[in-house]
Amino acid sequence: MRVAVLGAGDFAVPVLDAVLASHHPLAGVVSRPDRPHGRHHRKAPSPAAAWATRNQCPLLTPPRVSDPGFEEPFRRLGADVAVVVDFGEILRPFVFEWTACGFFGVHPSLLPRWRGAAPIPWTILSGDRVAGVSVFRLSASVDTGNLAFRGEVTLDDRDTSTTLGKRLGRAGAAALLDVVDRLEGGNLTEVSQPAEGATVARKLERRDGFLRWEFDARRLDAAVRALAPWPCAWFTVGGRDVKVLRSVPLDVSHAAAPGTVLGWGTPPGESEGVRIACGSGELVLLELQSTGRRPLPAPEWLRGARLSPGDVLSSSMTEDGGGPP
Repeated sequence: MRVAVLGAGDFAVPVLDAVLASHHPLAGVVSRPDRPHGRHHRKAPSPAAAWATRNQCPLLTPPRVSDPGFEEPFRRLGADVAVVVDFGEILRPFVFEWTACGFFGVHPSLLPRWRGAAPIPWTILSGDRVAGVSVFRLSASVDTGNLAFRGEVTLDDRDTSTTLGKRLGRAGAAALLDVVDRLEGGNLTEVSQPAEGATVARKLERRDGFLRWEFDARRLDAAVRALAPWPCAWFTVGGRDVKVLRSVPLDVSHAAAPGTVLGWGTPPGESEGVRIACGSGELVLLELQSTGRRPLPAPEWLRGARLSPGDVLSSSMTEDGGGPP
């Protein structure tokens, strides 16, 4: 069964690897056009497009798949089924008729939970104990089609969006091959998504990463783990933004105001960090990065920041709102 993969981001790469290694021919890859990337805004291909070039696989990069003029180039791939994974474009329903067996999505959540753009960060931010992957038939509404596969993946309490994304990527690739095998064998069953339990993983904004120290330390640590590499958890010192790249929460009591620098701390199994009072507990900052600077261990960063125990970090932004969801 010839498979076309429509993908862009890193989450699509394990699916591409799996299809290429399977007995199902990879008909081609459809990805987004090159975009500006990095500090110098040089145009670069998406991870999926770069993968296709490395593996000498047919690659199409239309401005939009749903443009009617793209139907003929896509059909020339000769795909029996299409898979959409970490792609970033909402497809129009008429596109689903371009293959004999339809279009399926691979989504890193247990649908209908966390439909939408950012399921992995929202899984961590919300304190979910179980994550998962779903393979579903695409329909007119986003992430609502019939389920062909739904499997759980247990979270670790120190998971980041990166570590969880890698595990879910491997699980999603295996799930997709299982679905394509059953589709080829004529024994694929699909079920409607349940009506209850639906949640939306909206697209994250920069303001979502601002750390409000009056929140619980565990909630702030979840933001640190969930929001890298973008928008990252951050706060301000002397008008300069500072990203928190690694942290550890401590369930301890204190009488200090939220945001107070409490001094040094060395959590079990970690390097020395800076203890910050939160509304409940303390957050130990282990690695930080000021705007325009390289990432630094907390002691080195603190020397440059000229902060001392007793200083209080701001819990307000110059713009309205903000803070971990």
